[in-house]
Amino acid sequence: MLVDAGARDITWVDPLPTDIIRTPPAIGFTVDTTKFQGRVTVLYERGLDLYAVELRRDGELVERVDEVFFDTLGETLERLIDDGSWRRIRVQCLSGRKAVRH
Repeated sequence: MLVDAGARDITWVDPLPTDIIRTPPAIGFTVDTTKFQGRVTVLYERGLDLYAVELRRDGELVERVDEVFFDTLGETLERLIDDGSWRRIRVQCLSGRKAVRH
């Protein structure tokens, strides 16, 4: 899903164990779909043992989903960023020489 969403500019936060509450572990990436264009960050909330997903556009928070369980993280990302374009077949015709018959 992330490949289809054009995920790029991947960053991560990997704090020391002593800082895990103050600075939550996170992974972020930029996506460009018809559903959402901007920055997605998945944060691990250690105290709750849950995740949060933030969507930002131009640095401003657009949406935040809290209390995401591990087994629903994929569904949450799908709901927020997946436009379903991966289901449509794309054909690209390449220009080139005609086949040579021998």
